[in-house]
Amino acid sequence: MKNYIFKNSTLVMVFILIGVTVGYSQTGTTDRGFQKAGSTGSQFLKIGVGARAMAMGGAFGGIGDDITCLYYNPAGIAKLEGTNLGVEYNSWFADLQHSYAALSFPISSDYTFGLSLILLDAGSIEITTIEQPEGTGSTYNVSDLALGFTLAGNITDQFSFGFTLKYIENTIFDLTARTFAFDAGTVYEGGIKGLKIGFSMSNLGGESNFEGQSLSVLVYNESEREAGINARPLDAQLNNTPYSLPLSFRAGISYNLFAGSEEQSLILAGDFIHLNDNPEKFNLGTEYVWNNLLALRGGYQMRYNELGLTLGGGINFDTESFKGSFDYAYADLGILGSANRVGVRLKF
Repeated sequence: MKNYIFKNSTLVMVFILIGVTVGYSQTGTTDRGFQKAGSTGSQFLKIGVGARAMAMGGAFGGIGDDITCLYYNPAGIAKLEGTNLGVEYNSWFADLQHSYAALSFPISSDYTFGLSLILLDAGSIEITTIEQPEGTGSTYNVSDLALGFTLAGNITDQFSFGFTLKYIENTIFDLTARTFAFDAGTVYEGGIKGLKIGFSMSNLGGESNFEGQSLSVLVYNESEREAGINARPLDAQLNNTPYSLPLSFRAGISYNLFAGSEEQSLILAGDFIHLNDNPEKFNLGTEYVWNNLLALRGGYQMRYNELGLTLGGGINFDTESFKGSFDYAYADLGILGSANRVGVRLKF
């Protein structure tokens, strides 16, 4: 029976690897001749979450040991004990407000359920027109939302899986686009103590397009108007092009040099990310934890236009009712400035 489970677990990982290879072959891209840049919507789905994870450069696909793994690899929550809660606030560039909240709890001895929410809010933006370039006095709002429902479980002591169904919504003024997408992931803890390997796929879904009152317009027959005929306008609907989601495949690996030690931990991690609308990316990160109290983190995001160095740290605390941590992350955004994230994780 164990051999049967192991073989099927191996097959699942092989299928994910095949998906990565197929996705790469379909894009057929190079750094110098990428053809699909800007071809997808819902770009907020690419903004990483978790102050701990982002301080490590977003190299979290092979770690998956806290609640923020719902974004990177949903299989990670299968190994979480008890009820876990995480909230985060990210001061993104151009006054964008990026927030994340997640919850996980066991529903049986083998399965864990998770909920996650991502919000991106641009606040109030002043409306300008050709006739009034300085502003009309009115404002509009732009926001994005992703709500995820995750089920994760353990197939063996070494192999876990997870699936997420996401509802995605984009809003601009009175226009709204809605769609659904799937995430899937696996985490394998190999025979080497402290070694983890993770594979995940994110944002697999159909196309989406905007709907709303602003797409309804009145159209006049210009020839009748020129002839002085008082014709009634016709109701018409503006056509908008559907867009696909930013599909990504992630392969991550992590290794804890002091696995099993209660005094310190040193994790080295790396992620390879294949996207359907951008060249491949590489994330590298490290975390040192002293006495399960103080954490120092650093990372680097490679082959991004402006992203690069990341730094951060955290303080763990333990009470009679719950355990938790407070985390901070700084990210260099190049000409866009910098981003500062703060987050709190609790375990009951």
